[in-house]
Amino acid sequence: MAEGSEQRILVLDLGTSSVRALICNINNEGSTALGLGAEVFDITEMQNGMIVDIAKVIDRCHGAIKKAQKQAGKEPEVCVIGFAGESMKGQTAEVDFRRPHPREEITLSELKHIIHQVQWSAFDSIRKKFAEETGHLEIDIKLISASVEHITIDGQYIVNPLGFKGKDMKISVYNCFAPIVHYGAMQTIGAELPYPVLDIVVQPYALSHALMNKGDESCLVIDIGAGTTDVALVDGGLKETKSFAIGGRTFTKRLSYELSISFDEAEKVKFAYEDGKLDLGSSKIVKDIINRDAQTWLMGLKICLSDLSSDTIPSNIYLTGGGVLLRELEELLRGKKWHHDLPFTNYPTFSYFTASDISAFHDPKKLLQGPEHTALAAISLISKELLGKDGQVANILRKIVQAKK
Repeated sequence: MAEGSEQRILVLDLGTSSVRALICNINNEGSTALGLGAEVFDITEMQNGMIVDIAKVIDRCHGAIKKAQKQAGKEPEVCVIGFAGESMKGQTAEVDFRRPHPREEITLSELKHIIHQVQWSAFDSIRKKFAEETGHLEIDIKLISASVEHITIDGQYIVNPLGFKGKDMKISVYNCFAPIVHYGAMQTIGAELPYPVLDIVVQPYALSHALMNKGDESCLVIDIGAGTTDVALVDGGLKETKSFAIGGRTFTKRLSYELSISFDEAEKVKFAYEDGKLDLGSSKIVKDIINRDAQTWLMGLKICLSDLSSDTIPSNIYLTGGGVLLRELEELLRGKKWHHDLPFTNYPTFSYFTASDISAFHDPKKLLQGPEHTALAAISLISKELLGKDGQVANILRKIVQAKK
């Protein structure tokens, strides 16, 4: 962004259990939270990160935005939508490109040509692979977003290649795909928002970049949401994302069934258990019920990790999302046996990742407390990159994404 310039952004985070709207101020210092609003989805409106009732979801979005505006006292200028979920599939493609005229500076025209070649060579193979994994036809899958993760020229890391000289350029591009039905629903929601949509950002991408800016170039991110658990592999950039449909709502549904109570009542019981407000007998009953699904969750995580294309898995693991508040999941992760047959580089270590850990995110009103808000803070910083004056590479990719749609 230009020196001294500021812009207000609306970040709309579409989760399985709720939509959160954050209005923030973006400038060269980072992102500052101004107002936060949230609306809880009914269980019939969102399922496992997938939109079930578009009209109701739009109404919830408008409600969350109004709450955020009231608290901020100001209106945003543009909007960025964040999403995650089992329907999302992402992977980084790395392509080597040899320049025919290495002594000449890289121009915008040449950069466009190179990135187009990278994307066109990677797109079909990745889309085919994802179609095989999801069971969808290739024509039913859409490219949602793309981002350059790493650029080197003759082995030197470069942020913006314009003006540089060199022979061998290596570009890594992260591509995110989703079924066309999910993409269509996102488009419809974006068209009904009161502000123009700058971009759609996948949560693992935003979280990985927040961690890289923190100095963690190699790590694993486990984001336990309400409907899904998302896994992101970071190694000098976002390499790959996986997801499986077990999250906080899974445990609530189990409690509802086992205790013969409504979903809303089960949610209250779960929160009371997490806060240590149940008596000893009730706490033991709830713990036993939660432990059964916790074992299933761990199995899903192991399958996700074993499906990663990397030969090794970083031992530095960050936990985020509202689901990390379930202490049974953390207890399982800190166990000594589950990871022995997985290719971790060392004995895995675990840390919580919250908005307060992101140095360029400022929250003077203390609006984003707790791991369930981390993605909002991370997406707001991606907005800063989207607005940046040196975003030629990102702009080229956005045009390619539009063409693929």
